[in-house]
Amino acid sequence: MRTRLGAVTLGAVLIAGHSLVASAQPAFAQPATRLPISSVGGVVVDGVHKQIFISDPQSGKIVATGYDGTVIATRSGLPGVAGISLSPDAKTLYGAVRGADSIVSLTTESLTETARYDTGTGTGPRFLAYAGGLIWFGYDGSGAGDGATPAGIGSLDPAGAAPTVVLEQDKDTPWLAAPRLAATPAAPGVLAAGESTYSETASRVAVFDVSTGTARRTAVKTLGNGRTDDLALTPDGKRLITARAGRSHEVWKVPLLSSAGTYRTEWYADAVAVADDGTVATGSAAWYDPDVHIFAPGSMTALRRYDFPNTGTNSGADTLANEGLAWEPGGTDRLFAVTSNSQNVFSLNVLTDPTTPDPEPSPRPGLPVETVSDFVVDGVHQRVFVSDARNSTIVAADFTGKVLGVRRNLPGVQGLALAADSAHLYAAVPGADAIVSIATDTVTEAARYPTGDDTTPTHVATTAGRIWFGYGNDDDGGNIGSVDITGNQPTVALAQDASGWPKPPHLAAVAGAPNLLAAGSTGKASVYDVSTGTAVRTAVGADKPWFNDLALSPDGSRLYTASGAGTWVWKTSDMSPVTSYMPTGSPHALAVAADETLAIGYGNMAYWPEVYVYPGGSAEPIRVIDLPDTDPDVTGADNLVAQGLAWEPGGSRLFAVAQNSRQEFILQALVDPAKSVTTLTVDVPATAKRGKSLTVSGTLTASVPLPAGTPLTVVRVDEETPRGRPLGTRALGASNRFSFTDIPYAGGKVTYQVSYAGDPKHIAASAADTTSIAKDATTLTLDGNGKTHTYNRKVLFTATLGKTHQNRVVEIWADPYGGDKPSRLMAKGKVNSKGQLSAAVWMTRNTTVTARFAGDTRTAPRTAKATAYAKVNVSLTVGGHYRTGKIGSTRYHYFRKSKNPVFTTTMTAYKGRSQRLELQVYVNGKWRDAGSEYFTLAANGRSRVTLGPPHGKGLRLRVRSSYVWTSSGDTLNATTVGGWGYVTFT
Repeated sequence: MRTRLGAVTLGAVLIAGHSLVASAQPAFAQPATRLPISSVGGVVVDGVHKQIFISDPQSGKIVATGYDGTVIATRSGLPGVAGISLSPDAKTLYGAVRGADSIVSLTTESLTETARYDTGTGTGPRFLAYAGGLIWFGYDGSGAGDGATPAGIGSLDPAGAAPTVVLEQDKDTPWLAAPRLAATPAAPGVLAAGESTYSETASRVAVFDVSTGTARRTAVKTLGNGRTDDLALTPDGKRLITARAGRSHEVWKVPLLSSAGTYRTEWYADAVAVADDGTVATGSAAWYDPDVHIFAPGSMTALRRYDFPNTGTNSGADTLANEGLAWEPGGTDRLFAVTSNSQNVFSLNVLTDPTTPDPEPSPRPGLPVETVSDFVVDGVHQRVFVSDARNSTIVAADFTGKVLGVRRNLPGVQGLALAADSAHLYAAVPGADAIVSIATDTVTEAARYPTGDDTTPTHVATTAGRIWFGYGNDDDGGNIGSVDITGNQPTVALAQDASGWPKPPHLAAVAGAPNLLAAGSTGKASVYDVSTGTAVRTAVGADKPWFNDLALSPDGSRLYTASGAGTWVWKTSDMSPVTSYMPTGSPHALAVAADETLAIGYGNMAYWPEVYVYPGGSAEPIRVIDLPDTDPDVTGADNLVAQGLAWEPGGSRLFAVAQNSRQEFILQALVDPAKSVTTLTVDVPATAKRGKSLTVSGTLTASVPLPAGTPLTVVRVDEETPRGRPLGTRALGASNRFSFTDIPYAGGKVTYQVSYAGDPKHIAASAADTTSIAKDATTLTLDGNGKTHTYNRKVLFTATLGKTHQNRVVEIWADPYGGDKPSRLMAKGKVNSKGQLSAAVWMTRNTTVTARFAGDTRTAPRTAKATAYAKVNVSLTVGGHYRTGKIGSTRYHYFRKSKNPVFTTTMTAYKGRSQRLELQVYVNGKWRDAGSEYFTLAANGRSRVTLGPPHGKGLRLRVRSSYVWTSSGDTLNATTVGGWGYVTFT
């Protein structure tokens, strides 16, 4: 599988509801079994003998394995053998041997060859299908020209004594190569075929009635470029599923091959298998995404996904072989898949419990859709409905985008229309050939109205008591039908327009013109009188290419069409043109409001506006809207989807569905889109003086000009009036400008808010600008700065506040040094008549004291600081002396000269703090410095120091302890010097 890359504005409100469309983590198959093959031509499961047959055209053999992949038998010597098919009794396996121009018959028990049927020289049979008692084969032929055998379809009747081969059963289809074939036992008269080789223009599928033994083609469909890598019929033979290379899995109605929808799988489809109960398995050659999707009978939503493991050397997973899927007959317990890795090694995978649903997927933003086919707004129930043809669902969401319900299994659902009372939503379901009625309040199916086999209804409208629908297909053309639901039994009438349509027409109807129906398609637009219950065409419009959308005016007098030629307005009375709106792109969405306001939407306008809104009858837009960008990873707005606009009935909102680059579909509400956008600006000086006049000016502009005198409301917001003070209204002057003066008295930030209330033609607007006004200065002082105090002294600090406007409150905070103690509020209150407020602080550390005045509306804040210092407590004791005594007037501690003095210092403790111990000696009548040293204090603030010998007789010493700011290990206190302790020796 390949990786695919995917890629606001005024008045847009995003509605980011969440949905469940992201894939759940794909389930892995059980461990695979390696197969002894080098290619795959076909895979058949024999439910009777519990074995699997795989043809290998490159090696010229057929291999039989058990359900576990164990090889049971091999039949070689079958050059180019590809298509294989089982007999109804599972006793015989038939193989198309291209290199031998024959079909071989083998026993299923041992692969023993029992017969070989010659198909003719140069036929090259490749594909087989068993239907109506015959073996049908697609063959390559020998080329074009005289005597050559062209590619085609043949049949083999193996019964009887002389088996019969008939070539050229289909002479009407110019097959480019052997067509692939499909049949189903429950519908033995149906045979399907598909082009097996690539064509740029002529890839085809066809269906045949083979009930008589002759292939009578009932329909052929030319699909353009591509090829069919596999195809399968549903058990009842009424649906054909094709796996076309480079495409998804498409579903076709049998016998006419009109579209019945598409299975939501990955691209590079290469396999499909249908179980006996109608369960569908689709396969893709996907490297990085799920390879197999399982769909319940009748459902178009996958209930299980499988991703094969990577058994090779590249980064991607193993890939599924063409025609590599096969169900076990009689049930859905096992699905078999043949895969190959990057080294061309083939494996058998057994997918168990394939119908067990995957876990709920993770939510993703937006609506749970992958396409938007149509979109309507229900004003009664306040919800929107979106149809998704790819997922075959209708999604209901409220106006906020919240998903209210999902109606599933509506194959290929497209057009939507509400009943007049909004009780029911009618949906065109082409894959079911029906109009389905959905109860709008419960999002459940209320009724189903079949429109006839292969009618393929695509568009719908309601009026005159009937549901009108456009039906048909792009190849065979379309027409208009109706369902009369007024009687006891609904009645369907087809071909209401005898002239027909080149394609199924889009339809439109309005309550204001109950007998009018409008239709449009490429090259044609018409109106009809439906008052009698039959559509009688009253007028036809001129040809316009690339038809995209249409809408009627509320009274039905005008028809709007969007095409590659722009948006045109026609009189419905005669379809003469009234006016046109030239395109800025290709308009593909139209919506007309109750007052005839017209919204035109454009697609693929990433960097230009997507929606243009015109007042009724105006040629100039009143509003141009650029949709938001909801994908933050890319630039450029979301892409409006086709038919993605709808007005809220009776309301002022326009809803839009847009797709972002993540492939998410976002519901957006465009508020007041019919009003002109107004732009308001306000300008004031950056700074101004308090109590002095200043000028406020600005502009008010709009796409629809506003007259002079338009009132503007002004509010001033400042510190004195934080909720705003109304200043009355001011009138818009000439040239869309306004100006006025004002005197602000409050200081600080002053904001002027100007607003315009809006009117029926203009959106309200507001703007603001701010000026900065200096406040009056005041004085604030604090005493006590620089003073040093003894430890733990109570000190009074006094703040003095000068003149202010109103506020007289001062706070005094004390912040002691050190990170372990927070700043504390010591006092808060109004100052006295002298402007003073005091606070007491116990000085145990150096402290910064701060006085704070918060200011008021006219006075600026002020702060004053004072730093005061606190000493530590310090004392020294001497230990070990035998007595004390005085020498002169000084008391000494006496020691024997053999005794060592012990000095114990006690100091205010702090972690990591040291005391400085200083020693002096008395010599020649003077004290002389003998050194100092720092000693760490213990946790209790003590330090013991012993003075060792020698101690001479008569030696006189003195010692003191000090705390030294910074040097003692911290800065918490002021330097504190202790007293001397005196020592002498005898």
